[in-house]
Amino acid sequence: LQLLERGLRSPVDARERVIAGFVAAEVPAHGYRAYRVEYGQARRETRDRQREIENEYFRVTADPADGALTVEDRGAGAVLSGLNRFVDGGDRGDEYTYCPPETDELIHRPSKPPQVRVIERGPARWTLEVSQTYSLPSGLTEERDARSPQRAECRIVSRASLCPGVARIDIETEVDNRARDHRLRVHFPTGVRTEHTHAEQHFGVLRRPVAPPEDDGTCAETPIATYPQKSFVDVSGGQRGLTVANRGLPEYEALH
Repeated sequence: LQLLERGLRSPVDARERVIAGFVAAEVPAHGYRAYRVEYGQARRETRDRQREIENEYFRVTADPADGALTVEDRGAGAVLSGLNRFVDGGDRGDEYTYCPPETDELIHRPSKPPQVRVIERGPARWTLEVSQTYSLPSGLTEERDARSPQRAECRIVSRASLCPGVARIDIETEVDNRARDHRLRVHFPTGVRTEHTHAEQHFGVLRRPVAPPEDDGTCAETPIATYPQKSFVDVSGGQRGLTVANRGLPEYEALH
């Protein structure tokens, strides 16, 4: 009901705002397609799956111990494990430069088993949610040469999604950061042997060596193997590879 100024009641329509998602297939390059909404019967998934999602290209499962993802590439017949694993270390650098403390402590696993569940299973998308809690040092010691013994509980929630007809895995991550002076990274082991990476830069794609730069003693700072990228980095061994595309995180490193 809607209450008017003159004191009368007038019935109004109750409206609910919803967001509809669908796969826009066969959209021409530099063109468009028109869609309309029609009444119909949605398909429902009857299989009970708690820790995996799949489409015609990939099957994605989450490790119940540490939350890392295992991806089965159905087309290539390959399996990649340990993907989207978070690793945290100390950082005593300034605004521009990363510098680990002399006594660092790397955190590779959550403090307790993660919560894994499929939160969306519809005709347009399947989503797997992994909620983890990492017990991280709250900061650095007063001398800034080691990580603090005090701990901060930081929650990390990742949602991996697959859409039918799309050969890509979308991952959205939220971090509740309660620690200071640290560097949180996410690892994607490729299992690929190669000497170079390819990363997008302004106006092109750069080919860089995987081997870290040598320290010849002429630099004021120790050379590091982290490089900038604009929106993706690719590692390929000829037969297969892995591309990680992202928004807003312009740094990557190829680890041996």
